Amino acid sequence: MKVATNSSRFIRLFFTPVACLLLAAVARAEDLAPYSFDHFFDTSRLIKIDLKVEPADWDKVRVQHRSLVKTLRTDIPPSEQKKPFSYVSANLTIDGTDIGRVAIRKKGFVGSLDYDRPSLKIQIDQYEKKKMFAGVDTLTLNNNKQDGSRVH
Repeated sequence: MKVATNSSRFIRLFFTPVACLLLAAVARAEDLAPYSFDHFFDTSRLIKIDLKVEPADWDKVRVQHRSLVKTLRTDIPPSEQKKPFSYVSANLTIDGTDIGRVAIRKKGFVGSLDYDRPSLKIQIDQYEKKKMFAGVDTLTLNNNKQDGSRVH
């Protein structure tokens, strides 16, 4: 039978909790927002979003479309239908905070699709898992095509 020495007992007692704390810190999501979820979604303020996309990638996103006929097919379950929109890489800044590389794709159903001003889905954690902003890892930017005032 092996007898534990005082030094080995100290090492186990000290380093085991430290290792657990380090693992917990690594497992936590990296929230890049300098403010809370509630502040981010406060309707009394405007959010400044800068999205930088390579011109070729932007053209790829904006011209993708959804076929009404294929979308409304009932003989193929939606889960088995080919996705009409693909992701491209972009760089995102929100209210002056650099989020870095994210993935974007076109969003929308047949009536709200637009080549010049597409609605977008932004996947913040596509390239860096657990990265988020104000508690969210996905954002939607609507084009408000149905709202002629473009105020909302």
